[in-house]
Amino acid sequence: MNRFDALVIGAGPAGLATAFALSKAGLKIQLLEASDHAGGNAWSERFEGYLVETGPHTFRGQSKHILSLIEELGLNSELLAVDAAKARFIFRAGRLHRLPARGLEFLSTPLLSRRAKVSTLFGLLRRGRDGERSVADWFTRRFGSEFHRILVQPMVAGIFAGDSAELDMQRAFPNLWQQTGARGRLLPALLRSRKGQRRGVFMLQGGFAQLAEAMTERLNGCLRTHQKVVSIAAKSAGVYRVESASGESFESAKLVLATPLAGLKHLLPELLPGTKPCLEALISASMVSVSLGGPGKSPLPAGFGALIPRSEGLRMLGVINVSALSAERSPKDHWLATLYFGGTGDAEILNLDDSCLLALAELELEKLCSTPFHPLFRRVVRHTNAIPQPDLNSSRALAILGQQIANAPGLHLAGSYLGGVSLDAAIASGFEAAAAVQKELAA
Repeated sequence: MNRFDALVIGAGPAGLATAFALSKAGLKIQLLEASDHAGGNAWSERFEGYLVETGPHTFRGQSKHILSLIEELGLNSELLAVDAAKARFIFRAGRLHRLPARGLEFLSTPLLSRRAKVSTLFGLLRRGRDGERSVADWFTRRFGSEFHRILVQPMVAGIFAGDSAELDMQRAFPNLWQQTGARGRLLPALLRSRKGQRRGVFMLQGGFAQLAEAMTERLNGCLRTHQKVVSIAAKSAGVYRVESASGESFESAKLVLATPLAGLKHLLPELLPGTKPCLEALISASMVSVSLGGPGKSPLPAGFGALIPRSEGLRMLGVINVSALSAERSPKDHWLATLYFGGTGDAEILNLDDSCLLALAELELEKLCSTPFHPLFRRVVRHTNAIPQPDLNSSRALAILGQQIANAPGLHLAGSYLGGVSLDAAIASGFEAAAAVQKELAA
């Protein structure tokens, strides 16, 4: 029997952060991962000279946990600052429009009508109302329905792959909500939030796999891949027993479940039956990313990428102009772009086979750019139930789940469904779980 100070199930960003912190503290731990690598969706793969991120591409300067890890792991030389001035685009009325970045650009943009522009300017000082909990209600009340439809909903789809009418403003944008609540004005909050924060957008030269690999190297061999956990049981004397599909058993009085929601829904009710209803209330969106590349200049205009409102009739949610962010992501004189499909509004797209997805991606990219192109590189990545939705039901479900976990000694959770979908938030949840385990062991 394998006995440890702590067991961590799931080596995605949250579980990897948990194990990293516990290993650094000198504890005997075991990190179990069902796939062949740590890092989860925050992973990178190289094909034919192209570097493809299977998850996020960049992170913001406010991501203190990522930046702290990069410094601790000696990866500062791999840190790339993305030009913050790079243009972002919105697809509307059959063409790409640059998203205004400054006041004068906003006044001249064709994205919004004159009436919507006036409403937006006044909206910066307009107060909301109590009871406006959804992202859609919060923004529409202040800036109007046109601003929400053209700018906010595509942004929400790009971040959460969800519907702004269903998402809880407090959970989706916690920092903004903390500054304004339901009734506060936006302009004073924006001015306050700019003070003391690191600005900019960053990426790692070799992709996010660099971060996962560097953390794994510090684990002193405690990571076990290809170890799908099939059952968890509580034994006498407060010990948890974990069984893997390989037939191995592991025991510890401290257990951190850092699996995605789908895995948690399978494992936790077996241990705590009362958690099933609240887990079922937590939902995730599925996504498909299609990477296309080839020789020559990118068909996309120079810039970060584009978002596409659902009202434009395309199935694509957005596209990142990857080679414009870093020339190292593609062979010399080649371009690379990653297109995103799916979300809560188009879950059926996962039923398409790769050939249909590639044909759809090429067709819609051509409509977006109005420029013929000939990709030689094609890559499809599917993410089933990958993005937890901070919807209007999630706060209550998480509160109930937290109460039940608190009544199970030595049991802890970590994951992006708890505090936010960003990579930094997932890592933060792992560090919090590790701190709770250490506190219990020290008691």
